Formats: sequence, structure tokens, C-alpha cells
Amino acid sequence: MGNAYDANIGIFTAPYKGAYFFTLNYRSRGQKIYLSVYKEKKDGNREYLMDMFDDTNNTEKDYMASSSRIVDLEHEEKVYVNAEIGHVLTSSWSNMFSGFLLHPM
Repeated sequence: MGNAYDANIGIFTAPYKGAYFFTLNYRSRGQKIYLSVYKEKKDGNREYLMDMFDDTNNTEKDYMASSSRIVDLEHEEKVYVNAEIGHVLTSSWSNMFSGFLLHPM
């Protein structure tokens, strides 16, 4: 809703200055994986927000993880996920990156 998330490039752009709530859920099958979530500021610098790491090496089971954070964003600042190592199973409802405005400032 609101077209703040561009699914083609995987970037959320804040339509308003405010406090936003973000959640990252993923499912892996024991591959080594390291996901980071960043905020890209208007000046081009990026700020680390949260990350997840899995190194279970058990490919017979699926593993799920979730992380959330409240973030203050300026108008048009961006938030995105970066796969530092590995990948997730992309054909699953259990992989999700979402965000929404809690309150404008």
C-alpha cells in the first residue's frame, strides 16, 4: 500500500518523515547466510540497522528467523536488505521484508 516499496529493486523509500517499524523474516535450509538491513541516508551514507546469520550446515531441515526494529526516517530515506553471504529460499511465503509508518513526525 502506498507504493513506498519497490519490489523490482527491493528498496523501501519513506514517503513521510516519521517512525517506521520494519521486520525481516527468512527461511533457509542450513546454508551459510548473512543478511543485513541498512538505512540509506539522503547524503548517500548508509547506516546498519539489523542483521541475521545462519551457519547450521544441516540441509535436511528448514530454519526460520525473524528480526524487527523501529527506525526514524526522513522523507525519501531508503531501507533495504543486503545478502552479505548466501541466499534464502525465494519461493516461500516465509521470506518477508516489510515496513510501515508508526507515526509521522
